[in-house]
Amino acid sequence: MKTLFWKELRENRLLMSLGILLLYTVVLLYFLTGFKNMFLVSLFIFFACIVFSGILGVRGFSQEVGNDTLPFITSQPVSRLRLWLAKLISTFFLVGIFWGSACLSSIGCLEEFNYYLHLGEHSL
Repeated sequence: MKTLFWKELRENRLLMSLGILLLYTVVLLYFLTGFKNMFLVSLFIFFACIVFSGILGVRGFSQEVGNDTLPFITSQPVSRLRLWLAKLISTFFLVGIFWGSACLSSIGCLEEFNYYLHLGEHSL
């Protein structure tokens, strides 16, 4: 099962990297442009997480069917339950990493927003 778990992580690492890069690009653009509407940035990050989670969930078995590797994997001495659990656990792991990154980026935006909010109070 550990081998199947690492196989799933290997196959989805590019998508995962692109998703996290997209999140941090949005946060970087937020800081560089001086965009002050934190609610819209957080809303975008939240919806990006939902869409990305759906893509990862659907991709688990559709990739095996699309590559015609599902009959090969199911012919191996691994039960279908273990195969399904390995895919499910790896997907939850990747989604957890992505949501964690999203939370960290949102916290960073909120901290920056609070800093400017309090800076404005002190300058009055």
